[in-house]
Amino acid sequence: MKKLRIPVHTFATKIILTYTFIMIMLLLKSSTILLPAGAIEKHTDVVSSANTIKERTSINKAFLIRNSSIITSKLPISRHSTTPIKTSFLLTSVPLSAQLQQQIYTEVCHKDRVRFCLLMAVAKKESLFQADLIGDEGQSYGIVQVMFKWHLDRLDKFGYTTDDLFDPTKCMTVGLDYLEDLAGYPDDLQVTHKILMKYNMGPSKATSLIEEGHTSSGYSREVMASYEEYLHEFARNDAMRKMHEINTIITHLLKP
Repeated sequence: MKKLRIPVHTFATKIILTYTFIMIMLLLKSSTILLPAGAIEKHTDVVSSANTIKERTSINKAFLIRNSSIITSKLPISRHSTTPIKTSFLLTSVPLSAQLQQQIYTEVCHKDRVRFCLLMAVAKKESLFQADLIGDEGQSYGIVQVMFKWHLDRLDKFGYTTDDLFDPTKCMTVGLDYLEDLAGYPDDLQVTHKILMKYNMGPSKATSLIEEGHTSSGYSREVMASYEEYLHEFARNDAMRKMHEINTIITHLLKP
């Protein structure tokens, strides 16, 4: 009985098609279009798919080596590249350590990029990412400047003291809870000028201005601009990390 063999060119075609998709994702680097939530995450199975191809296909490595120039020429980051990639940073433009960014993203935002980018935008405006900042004549603490006298119940909710607000993770936990409170605690948080105005000046004053016809403020416009920039950067960096992972797999497959 003849054994059924999958043609080698089928495997190579799959690899090249995979990278065609990745190259399209890379175009987002210069795009001005705001990505919808989940646009990148829908394709998190790319790496596992490449592994599946590896496991299920009888690979003619000699063929791959002979044709490696065709495949690797499609890679934004070549297997011969000497340029390091910061795979652990979620936002390379934010002056917080990769470890702290990952901690905030995982523990505070539960891996929700909207909440993460919103907190980064607020932190940029409120404190320029200074975790030990004291503002508003001693009334606001921390990286997102929580005015603690209005949030004692919120501190009790998490078991925090006012001094805990100098811990960026804890301060952002309180700040995010307040932002979600202003939004009505939705699962799918929608960032709006109304929410940002309330966070900055308090619900009463913001509501009065909104009723007078004001749709935004200088504060909300600045934070919104940073938020959208961070969303773009997050998506680009996420795509680059996935390309790096696939490049590692391909490099392994091309080894003699």
